[in-house]
Amino acid sequence: MTQVVGPARVFVAAEDAFLRSALRLLLENEEGVAVVGEGAGAAGLVEQARAAAPDLVLVTWGIARGSAPQIVAALKSLPSRPRVVALNCCPAEGSPAQRAGADALVGTGESPERLLAAVRGALRT
Repeated sequence: MTQVVGPARVFVAAEDAFLRSALRLLLENEEGVAVVGEGAGAAGLVEQARAAAPDLVLVTWGIARGSAPQIVAALKSLPSRPRVVALNCCPAEGSPAQRAGADALVGTGESPERLLAAVRGALRT
């Protein structure tokens, strides 16, 4: 990822509309962050993210069912070289997300502060 100048561009990918809305609201209230797009499913997700040119993609691990590792790899190879933060209902399953190249993993039951800390941390690396 190149040095972020201005607000960090974040793309939110989650199959659940309520979760996407909550994540957008949380991120939009964070100084230095701009939500530049959303994806609701695996189909077309990489292309949508490519068009948005994000610095970071926040993605639910279950969005692609069995193809999540391939989607993470494809996201990380986009021209904008985004960082990827994976959300997972079962943080103990973090190893597959991190083996797939996710820069951080956050459990869906963790606090908003923990999620924001993971986003900020991923953007700094």
